[in-house]
Amino acid sequence: MMLILPMLVKIREIIYLLTNNAIDNIYEYRPPINGERQGNFEPITRLVAPEKLQLLTYNSAYEINNNSEINLELATSKKDKNLFSSIDDSDNTGFASKVNYKSTNDILKSKIVTEIDINYMEDNFRSIESI
Repeated sequence: MMLILPMLVKIREIIYLLTNNAIDNIYEYRPPINGERQGNFEPITRLVAPEKLQLLTYNSAYEINNNSEINLELATSKKDKNLFSSIDDSDNTGFASKVNYKSTNDILKSKIVTEIDINYMEDNFRSIESI
């Protein structure tokens, strides 16, 4: 009996033997002889761990007066690379913020615009774009 197996990993419990074929790798089942395994490989299916990315944002704008306004954006993210495990869960949560202040003043037929941007982002913060 010949089987084509998509993924095989070499482990202690061996039951398949790789046979030569010009088209593809073919693994042939070899039954145990006197309880001894006769092959070199065991079929294994890799399990891909599910991930999670949550993002919460808050935006606010406030007009201080006719010439000045302030904008605030706050964000928190939670990226879990493996929902099956709690190992390294301490680095899942991150925070980011952005504050913008803009003021426009007319002085002696000139317009002066003052703008301040402050950005902060923790190392653990993950946005949708950084995936």
